[in-house]
Amino acid sequence: MRIFTTHINAIAISALLIASFNSQAGAINSRTDLNNLLGSNQVIENFESFHITSQTRYKDGPLNSETSLPVLGNHLVQPGITFQRNPDYALSNAGYRGIDLNPSGYFGSTSQAISGAGGSGGASIRNDFQILFTTPVNAFGLDLLAYSGFAAAGIISVYDTAGVLLSDTNVTGSVGGTFFGWENTAGIGKVFIHDNPNGNYIQFDNIGFGVKPVPVPATVWLFGSALAGFAGLRRRTVKA
Repeated sequence: MRIFTTHINAIAISALLIASFNSQAGAINSRTDLNNLLGSNQVIENFESFHITSQTRYKDGPLNSETSLPVLGNHLVQPGITFQRNPDYALSNAGYRGIDLNPSGYFGSTSQAISGAGGSGGASIRNDFQILFTTPVNAFGLDLLAYSGFAAAGIISVYDTAGVLLSDTNVTGSVGGTFFGWENTAGIGKVFIHDNPNGNYIQFDNIGFGVKPVPVPATVWLFGSALAGFAGLRRRTVKA
C-alpha cells in the first residue's frame, strides 16, 4: 500500500504543478516577455501585408482575413483575429465612424496602423472598437501609438472566452509605441478599447497573439515520475 501511496502522491504533485500553470493570468510587461512566452507559437499582425497610400476608413462590418477592400485588396489581416467597431453604436451616430487604416507617416507614425474612427466634439464613443480572437489565444500584446503632437489615453478591457472581464487597464499611447500585453492561460476571447473622450485617438500596431507552449520540464517530470513509480511497483511485485 505504501508503494501505491508514494506513486499517487507523485502524480498528485505533478497535477498541482500543471494546475498552477493553467491558472496563470496577469499583465505582460514587455515585447520581449511576450516573445519569450509564446515563442514560435506567436502570430503577429503588423498591417504591412498591404500598402496604404492615404487614410482609409472602413465601415462595413468586421475587418478580418476574409475582408476585401477596394485598392487595398483582400486577406488584409492574419487569420484568427478580427477587428470590429463597437456593435452597440450605429455608424449614423455623430460620434462614431468605424475603423481607420492609417499609412506610415500619418501624424508621425513610422508604420501602418489602425485606430477607431471617431467624430468631433469629445464624443464618448468615438474610438471604441474590439479585437476578437477567433482561434485559441491565451496571451497577446500590442503597441499603443499616439498621433504626433497629441496626447492619447483610454482603457483596455480584456475578457476571457466566456465574456468574463479579466482586467480594466488605463493606458496611454506614445509616438514610438507603448506596449500593452496580457496573459490568461484559460483563454482570452476579446479585447475592448475605449478611448478617453477628452483625449485623442490611440492607434494600434504589432499585435502579437497565440497559445503558450506547455512547459516541457513539467511534462518530463510528470512522465519520469510515473515511470519511476511503475518501475518501483514492478520490482516490489516481482520480489513478492
